Amino acid sequence: MSFQMARLDNPAGRLHALLTEYRATATDQRSIRATWAHVLGVSEDEAAVAVIEVGGLIPAIESAVARAGDEAQQEVLSYYRLHWATPITTPDYPTGQTPSPGKALVDVGALTALGGLSSFLSSVASEGVVPDAEQIQSLRDKLSHLIKELAGADTFPSQFQRLLLDRLHSVLWALDHFRIGGPEATTAAAERLLGSIQLAAATTPEVRQHRAAIARVVETVGAVWAIFKAGPTVRNALEAWSTLSELPSGP
Repeated sequence: MSFQMARLDNPAGRLHALLTEYRATATDQRSIRATWAHVLGVSEDEAAVAVIEVGGLIPAIESAVARAGDEAQQEVLSYYRLHWATPITTPDYPTGQTPSPGKALVDVGALTALGGLSSFLSSVASEGVVPDAEQIQSLRDKLSHLIKELAGADTFPSQFQRLLLDRLHSVLWALDHFRIGGPEATTAAAERLLGSIQLAAATTPEVRQHRAAIARVVETVGAVWAIFKAGPTVRNALEAWSTLSELPSGP
């Protein structure tokens, strides 16, 4: 997994990074599908689904621009939206054939405009901190280890354990797809997991009996959440989550 830190904190920046890489690696002797497979690090069979995820960045950009309320950026979006979507939807080209349009599939002017929109959104609507690739990999390793540990242990009530594993896989998935989902998708997945733990620990005596294991999960997932955030809000939230391990073990 490799990516540039700059501008991945907003959907326009993530699409800009992906289209830039597409243009850099495309040739007319490589099909559109094969190029996207290379850019996204998937097989050609998986590329069709992965490209749909990339397509989801377009409505995410629209939402971000609408929230920003800037008329000039809205005009940029309206003019270039179809240009940005063309390498994804490829309405005029079969995705599996060669020769393909190669680099020409990504319009240089549209890409430049997307970079400008990315800079704007990064300034006014950043989703959070963008860790480097080594930090992302370290978080993935910790989560993977925790998932394997929980899956092989008889630690929690079975229903709660299944919920935890499902939520942990969602956080791991968000990290694996960080170049598309960015900080917002990752923190949202972590918050859903931590919220589930908080609710279960507050209402289910059987869960509260495993305070040490709960603390371990909270510590690991809290670290994932915190790395994308900054400031007092993070400290306050982590302190609140850490008190889960101090709840009484009884009803």
